[in-house]
Amino acid sequence: MRRDLQQPIPSLPMPEGFILHPWRMESEYEQHQYLEGRNECFPEAHTTLEEWQYFIRTPLWEQGINLAAFAGERLAASVLVFWEPGSPFGSTEYIFTRSEFRGQGLARTLLSAGMQYLKDHGLKAANLEVKAENRSALTVYLGLGYEVVAESCIYVVEVEKNQ
Repeated sequence: MRRDLQQPIPSLPMPEGFILHPWRMESEYEQHQYLEGRNECFPEAHTTLEEWQYFIRTPLWEQGINLAAFAGERLAASVLVFWEPGSPFGSTEYIFTRSEFRGQGLARTLLSAGMQYLKDHGLKAANLEVKAENRSALTVYLGLGYEVVAESCIYVVEVEKNQ
């Protein structure tokens, strides 16, 4: 999906009881906090601390940021915002809201802030990937002006191991 950042971006207030925290996750404690939430919401795509630390050392993350919503000390929702140096397109990826905080508008608020961050850094569009069966996420993204620009299919074949 892609969102043209030249179009107006809604400025949405953070829902009551939450704090917006632009987050670089520089300490291992912060990285663990993030990975706990991410892995809870994406159990099929578990990320290790080593994999995350590799990502934050890449050029993609040089000016990237995580926009997080916290309820007290607990990470409630998150969106990663980053881009390839020299590219006019940014990414809004690994968008998640922990189950106990869903339905309060956190994803919409964080995505709007993420799109504004990309626009403020001179990017022309924001990309994201989503599974077609994730209807609630699609509703949020379409409502914020993202459009489907490509579709792909993934085929999985299970292979039995010889005993």
